[in-house]
Amino acid sequence: MRTVAFRIGLIATVLLPAACAPRGDDAAALRQALDTIAAAFENRDLEPLDDFLAADFAADELDRRGALLLARRYLAMHRDLGVTLAGVTVEVLEDFDPPRATVRFKALLTGGERALPERAGWYDFETGWRRDGGDWRMIRAAWERQW
Repeated sequence: MRTVAFRIGLIATVLLPAACAPRGDDAAALRQALDTIAAAFENRDLEPLDDFLAADFAADELDRRGALLLARRYLAMHRDLGVTLAGVTVEVLEDFDPPRATVRFKALLTGGERALPERAGWYDFETGWRRDGGDWRMIRAAWERQW
């Protein structure tokens, strides 16, 4: 059975937004995207999520539709959610057509004022992105709980 922290981790991974930027600014745009989505998630703003996930997005057992439903469910279940990002690294792979990127980071995920120890934790994430025209779309996500 999945824990709440696991699901919150999935949501954070799923909710990372795409960034629109000139080619030279791809790494900076993807880093900024992480900060933007963390703030949007904490502010319960999931409206743009639909635009940022690729049609072929996959994470664990979820497809794009499942990820959107799970995100909405957790916002409904928790009044306050916290996302703290650390150790962000971006590798832009220009040799692909269209270009791709791998974004790795750590995230501290909490369930807000009702958080219990099993509802909070540090996770290592690895996400895959593909440029679609001028926009980045997330195509995959994987995570592992560290504690």
